[in-house]
Amino acid sequence: MSKSWLYVSLFSMGVLLLSSAAAAQDSCKCMVAATVDAGPFGSLVDAAEFSSVAAVQALRPTAFLTPPVQPLSSSAYLTNLPAVSQQGTAANPGSPGTCEAQSFGYGLGSYTAARQPDGSAKWNSALPQNSVSPAYLFAFALHNGFATCPKGGQALKYLEQLVAFGSPTRARVPYEPDCTYLDTIQNQADFPENYPGMKRFRIGSYAAFNIRADPAAAVQLIKEYVANGQAVAFSGSVL
Repeated sequence: MSKSWLYVSLFSMGVLLLSSAAAAQDSCKCMVAATVDAGPFGSLVDAAEFSSVAAVQALRPTAFLTPPVQPLSSSAYLTNLPAVSQQGTAANPGSPGTCEAQSFGYGLGSYTAARQPDGSAKWNSALPQNSVSPAYLFAFALHNGFATCPKGGQALKYLEQLVAFGSPTRARVPYEPDCTYLDTIQNQADFPENYPGMKRFRIGSYAAFNIRADPAAAVQLIKEYVANGQAVAFSGSVL
């Protein structure tokens, strides 16, 4: 079973999102609460991680569009996106399995942290000193038993870490596709919460929504989020 979910960064709207969680639980009934091995590396397909109360369900963004986009434009561009980060080796392009840390923490997290509540840019997140370290996030998951190397691990732990504490930068903790290197990050004296300036990468909140129940409605929802200038990330079986 794939865990076909999308994530959207919603900045400081956490109270509104939390208030919608109970009403959205019916949309989760199509998911199977089971963990499936993702293969040699990658995300663990754990539906329970996303259908639990802890996984805040996304509100429609229409109320936050200023002015409301009716109809939606045919195209939209998200500016200030972080640069694409190389993962893996020539022999194993996806190993070790940091794809969740790369997409949710480094991609969505860096983009969100680099914006003001009104959507304007605070800094250029394409620069290593202005983006979240996926290597640190994956090492954090390894340290706390949420992931294994090289197979990968859960997804929401990376976003929870960014909400609560933030992250050091890619410049401070660069990525190397090697499990031994990732293990050494845990042994640094300032691991996990005392890196300089890591609070700069705290994000307001995140939310999840299921796309399997009604794909057409999900596509419309994605368009509305993108039109609102918000980043959306996908999680699902890809092998």
